[in-house]
Amino acid sequence: MPTTPQTARLMELAQSYVDSTAYPDLVCVYAGGSVGRGRADDFSDLDLMFWHGDAAGDQLQAANIEYDREILQVHHAQLPALDLLQTHPWDNRFIEDGAPVYDPNGVYARLHRAFLDFIDSPQGRDLLVAQAREIVATRQQWTRTCLGKGHFHTGAMAAMAAWTDAAFLLGYLDAGSTSTGDPLANLADYPQLRRQIETNCPVQPLQDPTELNQRAQAVRAYRHYLGEGLQHPFALDPLQDDLMWRKVSRLRQHPDPIRSAHELYHQTYWLVLMAFDGSLEGHLQMLPPQLAADLQGLGFAALGKKQIEHLLEVADQIVDRAPLTS
Repeated sequence: MPTTPQTARLMELAQSYVDSTAYPDLVCVYAGGSVGRGRADDFSDLDLMFWHGDAAGDQLQAANIEYDREILQVHHAQLPALDLLQTHPWDNRFIEDGAPVYDPNGVYARLHRAFLDFIDSPQGRDLLVAQAREIVATRQQWTRTCLGKGHFHTGAMAAMAAWTDAAFLLGYLDAGSTSTGDPLANLADYPQLRRQIETNCPVQPLQDPTELNQRAQAVRAYRHYLGEGLQHPFALDPLQDDLMWRKVSRLRQHPDPIRSAHELYHQTYWLVLMAFDGSLEGHLQMLPPQLAADLQGLGFAALGKKQIEHLLEVADQIVDRAPLTS
């Protein structure tokens, strides 16, 4: 598969960084994300997964690292057994995109090939689909629980998660996409479903180009606010702001008011999940008024019951396009 010039440059950078580290139990390292897929551009970061030979790898924290004027997102884990990967194929699908950086004994290459063979089999595909569909069903149940309590802010957020996870599944099956940055892109071949989401979801398109910066500033302010009270060195690291501004610069090059709004929403979603106690209503009440208003402007607003139920129906329609083979 052809790769972009920036992919080649970042892979060289990855090799240089790995050579500079000293982990006596290191087994292999692979690059993921856009670099692993061979599609890195000038705004891409570098995701690296270090697999270690013992359980100490699971104790090492993920970190954002500046290296040679680039930002590396470095993760660590104990080398997984093949049966563990095969037991949870949906969670481990990102391995499919991995490009080896350090693999002196071919361990990653063998695991990678065996895992791909498994998920290409009817048994593996059905397990992957079943696990993804279970996640969607869990999001839908969360939504219905919120509706029963009259929590229409949290219910809207839960319904957004339901169709988003369904779109991730469809994108993977239709195009082999493991990207989680733009779920609407996975529905490009299903314009009717996409229109239903755009009509009923709480994320509003940008009204003018300046609003992209305004919403990005709101995400930054929210991250910094959370950083004052929460301990999460990876997600709340100021370098995450630099990564976000890279994405904003990419969005400026290809203006799309709907896509831009959704990308910023999904970046914020993980911050909200980390911060709230299950009630978006309560979380908004605890925030400074301007920050709460900005968060709702990003899409964390209440929807009516019919709109929420419509999003759940769309999630069902998406899942129906990802059937089991047996």
